[in-house]
Amino acid sequence: VPVSAVGCGGDMVQVTLTVYPGPVLDPDLDATVCSEEAGGIVLDIAAGSIAVTNYNITNINVANGLVAYIGNATAGNGKPANEIESDKFTNTSSTAKTVVYDIVPVGTTGCKGDMVQVTLTVNPEPVIDPGLNTTTCSDVAGGIILDVASGSVAAAGYNITSIAVNPSLVAGPGNATTGNGLSSNAIAGDKFTNATAGPLTVVYDVAPVSADGCTGDVVQITLTVNPEPILDPGINSTTCSDATGGITLKVAGGSVTAANYNIT
Repeated sequence: VPVSAVGCGGDMVQVTLTVYPGPVLDPDLDATVCSEEAGGIVLDIAAGSIAVTNYNITNINVANGLVAYIGNATAGNGKPANEIESDKFTNTSSTAKTVVYDIVPVGTTGCKGDMVQVTLTVNPEPVIDPGLNTTTCSDVAGGIILDVASGSVAAAGYNITSIAVNPSLVAGPGNATTGNGLSSNAIAGDKFTNATAGPLTVVYDVAPVSADGCTGDVVQITLTVNPEPILDPGINSTTCSDATGGITLKVAGGSVTAANYNIT
């Protein structure tokens, strides 16, 4: 009711304030993935909330130690529900790291809901020790024990995806084969015969796997097999009593040179 300066009252009028509801973000959007896997988070509203038109991402806080992929989401207004779905981060540390998104849902009326923090936890991928290459002799076990690099999360097992053996090498019985979930000593006993004149290689493609099931990058581990000299099979000789045998030790054609000889 309006009242004038002299005290006269006007007619009563009803004034109505219409309050539109703000949308409410789904509180269960947090997710956990492995390093270099898409987060898979699709923004959505809670049950009973009004519909949304889009979402405002007001901040993205990436923990130290995570490396964001090119093309990941950025902060901004009017984002679609799948804006952060494909985000990937590399985590080669020893612990899980988080990415926290500050999200504000915007309703069809233009009303904004409360800001909610959505957390993506990125479990680490193990990293193979870069110093596992080694050299051995023909018919001697390579002795390679698979391990992770300093500062890496531990590996629960190893996937051997390929073993490339030089065709001039002869693999020993019981050598490793490709497979998943193998132990750290899977290739330690591998032996190869090298009867050529030079060193030959075996290249293993190995990926470490953490206890959380996160797979690290494939790394090539090289075993170099040095050749064994082959004694010339034609050095047998016949001589007379009290005469010198005349046998000169030498290697067969195509063999690596012998530095000396062991007479057992």
